[in-house]
Amino acid sequence: MEDRWHEMVELLREKGPHYGLACRGDSVVVVGPGAPLSVVPTMFSRDDLDRAIAAGRLEEWRLAGSGGFEMRIYRLKQA
Repeated sequence: MEDRWHEMVELLREKGPHYGLACRGDSVVVVGPGAPLSVVPTMFSRDDLDRAIAAGRLEEWRLAGSGGFEMRIYRLKQA
């Protein structure tokens, strides 16, 4: 369904500013604060994430850590 990305953006809005979305394979997960990071699966796909990015609703944020750890997280675009 083409409008699923709207639901995904709304889910992220409800979670709040300390959460983002990331890809794990072809699936999208919600990433939140914690040590280690909180990662929760969703029903959304990489295509849904790509559509939200193309619509200008999400922006990329790179999370880097020790040992070469790096993760791309997508957050709500700030107005």
